[in-house]
Amino acid sequence: MSSTAYDSRRNSGFQASSTTTGCLDHQAAPLLRSTFSDEIGCELFPVTAELSRLAGFVAA
Repeated sequence: MSSTAYDSRRNSGFQASSTTTGCLDHQAAPLLRSTFSDEIGCELFPVTAELSRLAGFVAA
């Protein structure tokens, strides 16, 4: 899911920063620490990178 789609599902705006960092902390980070196939990794890493980029953007 793109960051735009994720943000729009969460009503964007004021809660974007906490929603994005919460997703990274509570959903993405545990997945990155787990064992997964190459196929899952090829999907997981770009999405996590996009969430990280978005977190930096809304924090600025």
